[in-house]
Amino acid sequence: MKTTEFNVATWNVQSVLQAGKMDEIADKLKKYYIKITALQEVRWPHDGWIKKKNYTLLYSGLKASK
Repeated sequence: MKTTEFNVATWNVQSVLQAGKMDEIADKLKKYYIKITALQEVRWPHDGWIKKKNYTLLYSGLKASK
């Protein structure tokens, strides 16, 4: 049986609303060889995913109130 090791992390980013913040986060995750991370407090509405060259971000934020 073949096994694969990878690093998993969690990080309270306290918002990713600033320009360039996601690239800064991606660079830090790459530096520490983190393959999967849970980012808290991204402060984006709704949910979805963003596909970039070096990473894919799946997010779930506040639902719009009726």
